[in-house]
Amino acid sequence: MIRAGVVVQWALPLVCLAAGFGIARQAVLERHGCPCGDAAPEPLAAPTPPEAPEPREALTYVPRRTVEVDESLPRQLTDSDVLGVLREHRVAIRNCLRAHQASTSNLEGEMKVKLLIPRSGRATRVSVSPARFRASVVGQCVAREVKTWRFPAFSGPWMPIDFPVTVRR
Repeated sequence: MIRAGVVVQWALPLVCLAAGFGIARQAVLERHGCPCGDAAPEPLAAPTPPEAPEPREALTYVPRRTVEVDESLPRQLTDSDVLGVLREHRVAIRNCLRAHQASTSNLEGEMKVKLLIPRSGRATRVSVSPARFRASVVGQCVAREVKTWRFPAFSGPWMPIDFPVTVRR
């Protein structure tokens, strides 16, 4: 059984501490007394602000590599350039669709294939959407095939390309 006096004994050091932080010290001392003496502990001093960091040297941007642009190349690929590569690889896409039909997947719908073509012409950043096709047999097969495609080189900025693939059971 806990007596009130025991609780007060444990609470008094906290009361004395509180009295040192500006809480009606006189009222607390009159009501309970202070076992740690008449003087309450001194309040803590405000923390000192951290020292300012030393100034750094100014950073200079250095490009990773210099890209030389061949002015004899066309600035951008034409639609016929892109469609020619798509036609060239349609058999590979059909093989992926056949692999899907042979699988147990029931996925159907329109799958969109997105890619970027850099100046070199090698397809990069290939992705398949919507998400339900990403892990499917057909989605993985098409993405793997498209990564091997090579478009004609050009001198302009990278070209984003997307095309639909209709998936049926």
